Amino acid sequence: MRISLFFIGSLIALQTNWLAIASPSKVLPVVRGINFQNIEYINSENKRNPEIDQAMRALVGEVSKSVRYYYNRVDLNGDRNPEIIAYVVSKHVCGKGGCPTMIFQKTAPGYKLISQILVTNQPIIVTDKKTNGWQDMIFLTSSGGTKTNYWLVKFDGKRYPESPYLGQELAANLTVKGKAYIADDMTTYSGISLDP
Repeated sequence: MRISLFFIGSLIALQTNWLAIASPSKVLPVVRGINFQNIEYINSENKRNPEIDQAMRALVGEVSKSVRYYYNRVDLNGDRNPEIIAYVVSKHVCGKGGCPTMIFQKTAPGYKLISQILVTNQPIIVTDKKTNGWQDMIFLTSSGGTKTNYWLVKFDGKRYPESPYLGQELAANLTVKGKAYIADDMTTYSGISLDP
């Protein structure tokens, strides 16, 4: 009897983990016929990392107590050392169009900011294509006076552009392949607080 209950419990746990990846809370809306059926959705990691906290505090300064963030480890440049994609949420750093996305790279003393992309929405799509050795990303933009749209941003050799609007508008009816990170449903108390 114990073995069968253990086996059933294991199956339920496996099924629950699979559903967390396969059925995210945040699904990309269809805009201009752009097809995201081949996208794998991945929720953010929830384990606090003191080095990421330190890098965040250095950037946001005084307002760090009101900041929450979500992150995923993603190897964007193929060096087998994952970068950090962080989505930062706070009334002090977000605007009508969204919140900043930050890309950090691991260095000997800690995490170094590679790019800060303002006015973004999650999830953040990392495509299978690369530019200057780094994977291209797609951002959804949606704010009061503009239409919802998707923008392709590429690494210029040093960084990604500071705004999705400095990228290229995604072509209509395009089929996108890649992964959508930070696919969580965000609430007031979700994410990682910089004020532990």
